[in-house]
Amino acid sequence: MTEPHLEFHPRAAAWRTRDFTTLDHDDLADRERLGLPTDRPVVMLGHQPGFWHPGIVAKLFAASAAADKHGATLAWLVIDTDDTDPAEIRIPVLGEDGGLRVNAWSFGGGRSSVPAPSATRDPIDPVSPDGLRHALECAEHRLHAAVKALRSHRHARSIAAQFTRAAIGLLGLHAPLLVFASDLPDTNAYQRAVDAMRRSPSDVASRYNKAVHAFPDAGVSQLRVGDDAELPLWRVSSGGTRLPMRASQLGSAKSWPRALLTSGIARASLCDLFVHGSGGKAYEPINDGWLPETLHATLAPFTAATATIVPRFPGRGISAREAARALWRAQHAEHHPGVVGDTDAERARESLVREIEHLPRDSVERAEAFGALHDLIADHRRRNSPSLGTLAEAAAVAKQAAAEQPLRNDRTWSFLMHDADAIRDLAAMVASRTNE
Repeated sequence: MTEPHLEFHPRAAAWRTRDFTTLDHDDLADRERLGLPTDRPVVMLGHQPGFWHPGIVAKLFAASAAADKHGATLAWLVIDTDDTDPAEIRIPVLGEDGGLRVNAWSFGGGRSSVPAPSATRDPIDPVSPDGLRHALECAEHRLHAAVKALRSHRHARSIAAQFTRAAIGLLGLHAPLLVFASDLPDTNAYQRAVDAMRRSPSDVASRYNKAVHAFPDAGVSQLRVGDDAELPLWRVSSGGTRLPMRASQLGSAKSWPRALLTSGIARASLCDLFVHGSGGKAYEPINDGWLPETLHATLAPFTAATATIVPRFPGRGISAREAARALWRAQHAEHHPGVVGDTDAERARESLVREIEHLPRDSVERAEAFGALHDLIADHRRRNSPSLGTLAEAAAVAKQAAAEQPLRNDRTWSFLMHDADAIRDLAAMVASRTNE
């Protein structure tokens, strides 16, 4: 395991909540409707449901510390409008050759391939991972703990709530208040956004696109404009599938906010500080460019916190450069006896090479010298076969180890793939940083 690398933007000492007492009646009504307090500030963060990677865990630790520091309530925005399946998880396994691999495993007993977002799905009774073939011991052990946690929340309102509560419980945190993205259409802030789109959809889409254009590295696509402008909403089919919303479809189907509008509404009325990860740090400034004018509202400030740690897997990964060096050595040894310590044969090889260089091209003598060199190399390969085989095997092992390196360096493994000490160390480091 590597030492956690933490990133706070800005530094934690500069994090501030807005004055919640300046909120109007509609904003306070939104908070009350979604179970949030109206007598103290709210620090909010969120993500899709699942067993998150340590970068998400770090922002949860940081937001929790910030809430305590500012006398605020911590709230988690469950992005249950996304079509990812929280029941699926990547697990590290050992291949038949002993190499590190990655497999997909589902708490639901297989790849569910359910197209509908998790908001429309009931909690599951998770499948036990007993006998998970070739899974690393750490993975199988922690998957058992996850199954137990999921079963303890089998009466949650949805699979999204079940996985979110289970993950937070496994991290040993006091449960924050949960707010669900699928409930945001019930807020006054959302209705103000929809009303603005209804009055002038092309203006809203153009304003949105202008803000997106100002941050090209955020990875956000622009809306299609024209006579029937695309809106920053999802149209939800009767089967629960998300589809892009056009202005002509507004009001004719159930709708959900898309990603930017989701966090934007949270900042408009539901919280007084929003804590993002690395992705949100890149895209959230877009909201400051289009949403205040659309909603006629001031948005709460946002910050960002994330971390990078990688698990401690058995074996040792090596770089592609090291693997290439091992392959070169094995191939070089096939033609150079000195690599395996056969100095007499190496001197003879060098002597023949010098002789060949000085003999006339196409001469009989040169051809005979080439033949002698060929025979010497063939004899070297027969006599030194065990040593050459060892080098070839080492090159193959190095090639496999280098292929595993991206898995070993992957920061997006679930926190379940990290030992408990690593997560405790991460929590302690975040606490220290937030108190600086």
